[in-house]
Amino acid sequence: MRTIIKVASGLLLASTISTVQAKQDSWSFGIGTGLQSLTVDGDGGFDTKLAGPLAFDASLDADEVRELVSSGFGFGGFAKKGKLSILYSLGQLELEDDSKATLAGLSGKAEVTFTVTAAEVLAVYSIAHAGKHGFGILGGIRYLQQEYETDLSITDQSNSVSYKGSIEEEWTDVVIGMTHTLPISKQWIWGSQLDYGVGGSEGTLHVSTGISYVINQSWITRFGANYIDHDFENGDEGDGDWFFYDASESAVALSFLYML
Repeated sequence: MRTIIKVASGLLLASTISTVQAKQDSWSFGIGTGLQSLTVDGDGGFDTKLAGPLAFDASLDADEVRELVSSGFGFGGFAKKGKLSILYSLGQLELEDDSKATLAGLSGKAEVTFTVTAAEVLAVYSIAHAGKHGFGILGGIRYLQQEYETDLSITDQSNSVSYKGSIEEEWTDVVIGMTHTLPISKQWIWGSQLDYGVGGSEGTLHVSTGISYVINQSWITRFGANYIDHDFENGDEGDGDWFFYDASESAVALSFLYML
């Protein structure tokens, strides 16, 4: 429950990958992972057969997220040739919580498991330089899946109520954006990324920035901050398939990238 969230973090951003130097006539590759501290601020909701439409506060600070984590993994990588980079990432995080519950005047316990799976594939192309500043454009797809599983148990001397159910929703956005890099020295590079996704969701704004350190030809590490604002809704409140997630996720991350 107290494990640190293991996710593909800043190294998966184009701002980090673009610091990798590639020969014009050959491909270079890398893969890595990282650690991050996550904060969530927003609301969620979905329809339930047992209690009807259910809206809830989805906000969690970093300490609360660490307390609730039961498992997590993440990794990402790239392929780069000249001005073109292909980036990919995949991660999953599972949170578990036990809480008291009441139904029809009876008290009991509810176990709730929340699982989120995220993946993306991006293509980044370097388009311009102004002094030491480098700029790129990016495009691709971002996928997100959320699942809530509930195990409700309420019992007294004459009554017993149990319920198990799950709610699952997924969406895919088309992503466009830009990147910026600024080499501070041969080993230190500042990089940022701004992108916007739309299609499956009503809109997802993503911003990241951080500084990378080139340890040697095989290893790069990065410390940065990441912000993403989700706005998704399926159907309307009262519909059987109603689901919404309107929340921003902020994180600070330490990433490690290995050059193959």
